[in-house]
Amino acid sequence: MTKKPTTALIIIITVFFSTLAAGYASKIAPFRFIQNTSTTMTSKQDVFSVSGEATIETIPDEAQVSLGISTTSQSVSVAQTTINSTINSITEAIIALGIKKDDIKTSNYSIYPDYDYSSSARTIRGYRASATIRVTTSDFDLLNQLIDTATSLGANEVGNVSFALSTAREKEVLKEAREQAIADAKQNAQELARLSGMTLGDIINIRESNFPSYSPIYLERSLMSAQAFGEDSASTDIQSGTANYDYRVTLEFDVLQ
Repeated sequence: MTKKPTTALIIIITVFFSTLAAGYASKIAPFRFIQNTSTTMTSKQDVFSVSGEATIETIPDEAQVSLGISTTSQSVSVAQTTINSTINSITEAIIALGIKKDDIKTSNYSIYPDYDYSSSARTIRGYRASATIRVTTSDFDLLNQLIDTATSLGANEVGNVSFALSTAREKEVLKEAREQAIADAKQNAQELARLSGMTLGDIINIRESNFPSYSPIYLERSLMSAQAFGEDSASTDIQSGTANYDYRVTLEFDVLQ
Protein backbone atom coordinates (compact mmCIF):
# COMPACT_ATOMS: atom_id res chain seq x y z
CA MET A 1 0.00 0.00 0.00
CA THR A 2 1.49 3.29 -1.15
CA LYS A 3 1.44 6.17 1.25
CA LYS A 4 0.38 9.61 0.05
CA PRO A 5 3.01 12.35 0.55
CA THR A 6 2.34 14.51 3.50
CA THR A 7 1.62 18.23 3.23
CA ALA A 8 5.02 19.09 4.72
CA LEU A 9 6.83 17.02 2.10
CA ILE A 10 4.88 18.69 -0.72
CA ILE A 11 5.85 22.12 0.57
CA ILE A 12 9.53 21.15 0.74
CA ILE A 13 9.49 19.82 -2.81
CA THR A 14 7.73 22.96 -4.11
CA VAL A 15 10.22 25.30 -2.45
CA PHE A 16 13.15 23.25 -3.83
CA PHE A 17 11.99 23.45 -7.43
CA SER A 18 11.03 27.13 -7.11
CA THR A 19 14.53 27.95 -5.84
CA LEU A 20 16.12 25.90 -8.60
CA ALA A 21 14.05 27.67 -11.26
CA ALA A 22 14.90 31.09 -9.86
CA GLY A 23 18.59 30.30 -9.86
CA TYR A 24 18.48 29.08 -13.42
CA ALA A 25 16.57 32.18 -14.52
CA SER A 26 19.11 34.43 -12.80
CA LYS A 27 21.90 32.78 -14.80
CA ILE A 28 20.30 33.05 -18.23
CA ALA A 29 18.69 36.48 -17.84
CA PRO A 30 21.97 38.46 -18.19
CA PHE A 31 22.89 36.39 -21.25
CA ARG A 32 19.59 37.23 -22.94
CA PHE A 33 20.03 40.94 -22.11
CA ILE A 34 23.51 41.08 -23.60
CA GLN A 35 22.35 39.37 -26.76
CA ASN A 36 19.49 41.81 -27.19
CA THR A 37 21.75 44.82 -26.54
CA SER A 38 24.40 43.72 -29.04
CA THR A 39 21.89 43.31 -31.84
CA THR A 40 20.72 46.91 -31.48
CA MET A 41 24.20 48.46 -31.49
CA THR A 42 24.46 48.99 -35.24
CA SER A 43 25.20 52.17 -37.24
CA LYS A 44 23.01 53.30 -40.10
CA GLN A 45 24.55 52.53 -43.47
CA ASP A 46 21.89 54.06 -45.76
CA VAL A 47 23.37 57.46 -46.54
CA PHE A 48 23.43 59.43 -49.76
CA SER A 49 26.50 61.58 -50.52
CA VAL A 50 26.53 64.42 -53.00
CA SER A 51 29.06 67.17 -53.71
CA GLY A 52 28.71 70.82 -54.60
CA GLU A 53 31.26 73.23 -56.01
CA ALA A 54 31.77 76.95 -56.30
CA THR A 55 34.31 79.11 -58.10
CA ILE A 56 34.69 82.73 -57.06
CA GLU A 57 36.64 85.04 -59.34
CA THR A 58 38.37 87.58 -57.14
CA ILE A 59 40.99 90.28 -57.32
CA PRO A 60 43.97 89.80 -54.95
CA ASP A 61 44.24 92.58 -52.41
CA GLU A 62 47.70 91.88 -51.04
CA ALA A 63 51.14 91.70 -52.66
CA GLN A 64 54.53 90.51 -51.48
CA VAL A 65 57.91 91.11 -53.03
CA SER A 66 61.43 89.95 -52.21
CA LEU A 67 64.25 92.48 -52.56
CA GLY A 68 67.64 90.81 -52.72
CA ILE A 69 70.86 92.56 -51.73
CA SER A 70 74.36 91.23 -52.16
CA THR A 71 77.85 92.73 -52.02
CA THR A 72 81.47 91.57 -51.91
CA SER A 73 84.48 92.98 -50.13
CA GLN A 74 88.02 92.02 -49.16
CA SER A 75 87.13 92.03 -45.46
CA VAL A 76 84.24 90.73 -43.39
CA SER A 77 83.73 94.05 -41.60
CA VAL A 78 83.45 96.07 -44.82
CA ALA A 79 81.01 93.54 -46.34
CA GLN A 80 78.91 93.61 -43.19
CA THR A 81 78.92 97.41 -42.99
CA THR A 82 77.93 97.72 -46.64
CA ILE A 83 75.05 95.24 -46.45
CA ASN A 84 73.72 96.76 -43.21
CA SER A 85 73.88 100.26 -44.65
CA THR A 86 72.01 99.18 -47.80
CA ILE A 87 69.30 97.40 -45.77
CA ASN A 88 68.79 100.47 -43.58
CA SER A 89 68.65 102.85 -46.55
CA ILE A 90 66.08 100.75 -48.39
CA THR A 91 63.98 100.20 -45.26
CA GLU A 92 63.87 103.91 -44.41
CA ALA A 93 63.02 104.85 -47.99
CA ILE A 94 60.11 102.42 -48.39
CA ILE A 95 58.74 103.39 -44.97
CA ALA A 96 58.78 106.98 -46.22
CA LEU A 97 56.67 105.82 -49.17
CA GLY A 98 53.97 104.60 -46.76
CA ILE A 99 54.89 100.97 -46.06
CA LYS A 100 54.37 99.97 -42.43
CA LYS A 101 57.45 98.89 -40.53
CA ASP A 102 55.72 95.66 -39.44
CA ASP A 103 55.27 94.76 -43.13
CA ILE A 104 59.03 94.77 -43.74
CA LYS A 105 60.99 91.65 -42.79
CA THR A 106 64.71 90.96 -43.27
CA SER A 107 65.67 87.33 -43.85
CA ASN A 108 68.43 85.13 -45.31
CA TYR A 109 71.10 87.39 -43.86
CA SER A 110 74.52 85.78 -44.37
CA ILE A 111 78.22 86.54 -44.78
CA TYR A 112 80.51 83.86 -46.18
CA PRO A 113 83.93 83.52 -47.85
CA ASP A 114 84.21 83.90 -51.61
CA TYR A 115 86.70 81.20 -52.62
CA ASP A 116 89.02 81.16 -55.62
CA TYR A 117 89.25 77.66 -57.13
CA SER A 118 91.42 78.57 -60.14
CA SER A 119 94.57 77.12 -58.56
CA SER A 120 95.18 73.78 -56.88
CA ALA A 121 95.09 75.42 -53.47
CA ARG A 122 91.79 76.98 -52.51
CA THR A 123 92.17 80.62 -51.48
CA ILE A 124 89.84 83.28 -50.14
CA ARG A 125 89.58 86.20 -52.51
CA GLY A 126 87.00 88.12 -50.48
CA TYR A 127 83.73 87.90 -48.58
CA ARG A 128 80.17 88.03 -49.84
CA ALA A 129 77.30 89.41 -47.79
CA SER A 130 73.67 88.94 -48.78
CA ALA A 131 70.19 89.49 -47.37
CA THR A 132 66.56 89.54 -48.46
CA ILE A 133 63.97 92.16 -47.57
CA ARG A 134 60.42 90.84 -47.78
CA VAL A 135 57.77 93.55 -48.15
CA THR A 136 53.98 93.17 -47.95
CA THR A 137 51.59 95.83 -49.21
CA SER A 138 47.98 96.26 -50.29
CA ASP A 139 48.78 99.31 -52.43
CA PHE A 140 49.85 97.96 -55.81
CA ASP A 141 50.84 101.39 -57.11
CA LEU A 142 53.08 101.63 -54.07
CA LEU A 143 54.51 98.23 -54.95
CA ASN A 144 55.85 99.58 -58.22
CA GLN A 145 57.35 102.60 -56.47
CA LEU A 146 59.04 100.61 -53.74
CA ILE A 147 60.68 98.30 -56.29
CA ASP A 148 62.08 101.27 -58.21
CA THR A 149 63.23 102.90 -54.97
CA ALA A 150 64.87 99.73 -53.66
CA THR A 151 66.78 99.05 -56.88
CA SER A 152 68.01 102.64 -56.97
CA LEU A 153 69.41 102.22 -53.45
CA GLY A 154 71.27 98.98 -54.03
CA ALA A 155 68.80 96.10 -54.25
CA ASN A 156 70.19 94.03 -57.11
CA GLU A 157 67.55 91.29 -57.29
CA VAL A 158 63.76 91.49 -57.30
CA GLY A 159 61.93 88.18 -57.27
CA ASN A 160 58.90 86.21 -56.10
CA VAL A 161 56.43 89.01 -56.61
CA SER A 162 53.16 87.39 -55.55
CA PHE A 163 49.55 88.51 -55.29
CA ALA A 164 47.18 86.83 -52.86
CA LEU A 165 44.17 87.39 -50.64
CA SER A 166 44.56 89.00 -47.26
CA THR A 167 43.23 87.05 -44.27
CA ALA A 168 40.16 89.28 -43.98
CA ARG A 169 39.36 89.09 -47.70
CA GLU A 170 39.82 85.31 -47.82
CA LYS A 171 37.26 84.89 -45.01
CA GLU A 172 34.76 86.90 -47.05
CA VAL A 173 35.39 84.86 -50.19
CA LEU A 174 35.20 81.58 -48.24
CA LYS A 175 31.80 82.53 -46.81
CA GLU A 176 30.48 83.32 -50.30
CA ALA A 177 31.93 80.11 -51.73
CA ARG A 178 30.39 78.02 -48.95
CA GLU A 179 26.93 79.41 -49.59
CA GLN A 180 27.16 78.74 -53.32
CA ALA A 181 28.66 75.24 -52.94
CA ILE A 182 26.11 74.09 -50.36
CA ALA A 183 23.25 75.40 -52.51
CA ASP A 184 24.74 73.52 -55.48
CA ALA A 185 25.03 70.31 -53.45
CA LYS A 186 21.41 70.52 -52.25
CA GLN A 187 20.17 71.09 -55.80
CA ASN A 188 22.19 68.11 -57.04
CA ALA A 189 20.79 65.94 -54.24
CA GLN A 190 17.19 66.86 -55.05
CA GLU A 191 17.62 66.12 -58.76
CA LEU A 192 19.40 62.80 -58.22
CA ALA A 193 16.91 61.67 -55.57
CA ARG A 194 13.97 62.50 -57.86
CA LEU A 195 15.50 60.66 -60.80
CA SER A 196 16.42 57.59 -58.75
CA GLY A 197 13.19 57.46 -56.75
CA MET A 198 14.81 57.91 -53.37
CA THR A 199 13.38 59.86 -50.45
CA LEU A 200 16.01 61.81 -48.57
CA GLY A 201 15.89 62.81 -44.93
CA ASP A 202 18.01 65.29 -43.00
CA ILE A 203 21.64 66.17 -43.66
CA ILE A 204 23.65 64.06 -41.23
CA ASN A 205 27.20 65.03 -42.17
CA ILE A 206 29.12 67.78 -43.98
CA ARG A 207 32.65 67.54 -45.33
CA GLU A 208 34.40 70.53 -46.84
CA SER A 209 37.72 71.10 -48.52
CA ASN A 210 40.07 72.47 -45.87
CA PHE A 211 42.51 73.73 -48.47
CA PRO A 212 40.71 75.55 -51.27
CA SER A 213 42.62 75.44 -54.53
CA TYR A 214 43.33 79.14 -54.64
CA SER A 215 46.78 79.87 -56.05
CA PRO A 216 48.54 83.22 -55.65
CA ILE A 217 49.79 84.91 -58.79
CA TYR A 218 53.57 84.80 -59.02
CA LEU A 219 55.73 87.01 -61.16
CA GLU A 220 59.29 85.77 -61.32
CA ARG A 221 61.77 88.40 -62.34
CA SER A 222 65.33 89.39 -61.55
CA LEU A 223 66.28 93.03 -61.98
CA MET A 224 69.79 94.43 -61.69
CA SER A 225 69.89 98.00 -60.47
CA ALA A 226 70.54 100.77 -62.96
CA GLN A 227 73.66 101.69 -61.00
CA ALA A 228 75.15 98.24 -61.65
CA PHE A 229 75.00 98.76 -65.43
CA GLY A 230 75.45 102.52 -65.45
CA GLU A 231 72.28 103.04 -67.48
CA ASP A 232 68.72 104.12 -66.93
CA SER A 233 65.98 101.55 -66.33
CA ALA A 234 62.31 101.78 -67.12
CA SER A 235 59.81 102.26 -64.32
CA THR A 236 58.28 99.09 -62.91
CA ASP A 237 54.68 98.40 -63.90
CA ILE A 238 53.22 95.26 -62.28
CA GLN A 239 49.51 94.42 -62.46
CA SER A 240 47.80 91.90 -60.20
CA GLY A 241 45.14 90.49 -62.53
CA THR A 242 42.44 88.16 -61.17
CA ALA A 243 42.43 84.70 -59.61
CA ASN A 244 39.88 81.92 -59.04
CA TYR A 245 38.99 80.67 -55.58
CA ASP A 246 37.70 77.09 -55.89
CA TYR A 247 35.73 75.42 -53.10
CA ARG A 248 34.10 71.99 -52.72
CA VAL A 249 31.69 70.57 -50.13
CA THR A 250 30.12 67.12 -49.66
CA LEU A 251 26.75 66.60 -47.95
CA GLU A 252 25.54 63.26 -46.61
CA PHE A 253 21.77 62.73 -46.36
CA ASP A 254 19.80 60.16 -44.45
CA VAL A 255 17.88 57.87 -46.84
CA LEU A 256 14.28 57.26 -45.79
CA GLN A 257 13.45 54.83 -48.62
